[in-house]
Amino acid sequence: MRIDMGHYFFTESYTYKQGVAASISGGTPAAGHLPPDAIDYDKASYCETDGANPELVIDLGVARTVDSLWLKHDNIETIEVYHSSDGIAWTETAGGDGVIDMGDGILWYFGFTAQSKRYWKIKVATKAGAGNVKFYEAMLMELKLTLEDDIDLPADVRVDKVDTIGGHYVMADGSTLSYAGQRIFARIAVMFQYTPKANKDALEALFASPIRQALTIVPDEAYPENIYRAIWQEADFKLNYSIPYKPNGFSGELNFIEY
Repeated sequence: MRIDMGHYFFTESYTYKQGVAASISGGTPAAGHLPPDAIDYDKASYCETDGANPELVIDLGVARTVDSLWLKHDNIETIEVYHSSDGIAWTETAGGDGVIDMGDGILWYFGFTAQSKRYWKIKVATKAGAGNVKFYEAMLMELKLTLEDDIDLPADVRVDKVDTIGGHYVMADGSTLSYAGQRIFARIAVMFQYTPKANKDALEALFASPIRQALTIVPDEAYPENIYRAIWQEADFKLNYSIPYKPNGFSGELNFIEY
């Protein structure tokens, strides 16, 4: 099942905050592929387990408001999502459109009933086959904005990979470190033409929070595996009147950089 073409803006994934821990219940993790590999922002690493109905348990350290899950996996057909205040008594999460299989090993569960809980559990209800399950990456977030109406959608989205291998950066003590060996990040440009004021205002509200928030972005639902944790690249908000005739809406480009 696919959902309507959309562009999604979330809070940062709380699985990447300091103090977060992951564990496996109902199975034994394979050597070299342990639970922390499911929350390390590396889509190539994974936690592997041999359980019949294994559970990936995530302790966020503190209660966080969550209403969305993005999961990359292997050998999972269906999942159930649970939340808990104490890690003992669990309640199954409900609401939204339910868990949706996006294909290519991606499961989405966006916009379910928000819960402010410390503990979250992803249970494999049914496996796709008889082998082990792999949890490549799990992101728990709060959905802040969805663009899916034709009039609100970007005119274009450009994702460019940034190769910094030839560069360096300066440390606080004045020394320099090379980018060599570090991962390549993406720059995401989201371009709008003649978008209505209501959509401009919604985007500007994300930009104009008292403390500039890091975001998680799915810039194009057609490629569900492309999800990025990102920050605003620029210090100004660049959607302006398209032409002097103001009812024609706003145009411009919003730029983000993966981190």
